[in-house]
Amino acid sequence: MHQLGLTAAELAGFMHGRAETALDRLSAMRNAHLHAGCGPEEAERLATLEYLQEFATDLLLANNRKIASDLVRLGVISGTLTAGGDASF
Repeated sequence: MHQLGLTAAELAGFMHGRAETALDRLSAMRNAHLHAGCGPEEAERLATLEYLQEFATDLLLANNRKIASDLVRLGVISGTLTAGGDASF
């Protein structure tokens, strides 16, 4: 049976890549909220929420791209694979 979507290794790579930039990204988001007039605590909460939403969106998009590529490879749907491994229809 073929696994659809990200494998454990691909997920670990995704998480590792995001961990490297997480603190810088959170700091930038927090500073943006501070410059927009939020208080320090509110800016921190909003930055955390915004980062989690961005992280979840990116993870779902990566998984959906992998599922589409897997389905093309299996011949379930018709399409081609790009040089990057993503499916195009």
